Amino acid sequence: MIKLIFPALLVANIAIAQESASDCRASDEEFVSQLSTMNDWETIYSVYRVNLPCFPDDGMYAQGYSDVIVRAFATQWEDIKTLYTLASRDPEFRVFVFRHINATTDPIELEQALSNAESKCPAGIDTLCEEVAKQASAALEEML
Repeated sequence: MIKLIFPALLVANIAIAQESASDCRASDEEFVSQLSTMNDWETIYSVYRVNLPCFPDDGMYAQGYSDVIVRAFATQWEDIKTLYTLASRDPEFRVFVFRHINATTDPIELEQALSNAESKCPAGIDTLCEEVAKQASAALEEML
């Protein structure tokens, strides 16, 4: 009985994935224009929720996400508690964010993100700050 159910579930999941992918109507140009709107964690999260899987997390899309995320850590640190809340509610988003603190981004913004994480961490979110610092430090080391 289980052998019959599994293939049916697999076919149903593939059909749903194909349907979701075909629902993607946005263009690469629309993705690029979205990047300029991603100035705070609420907007980054909103775009993340809408874009995946239409804009897969690789290639130019991944680079765009990386640039936006590192810039937010560098320039929008006062909004870090919003990220903490969003990442606590959505562990996949947390993984997504930390994956994008990498050596493909601006080294000056990475240094600022590292500095913010080490010296401006609000009470109660030490673990998040430590992870930002760890990822930013590793990315900077990789650049050498």
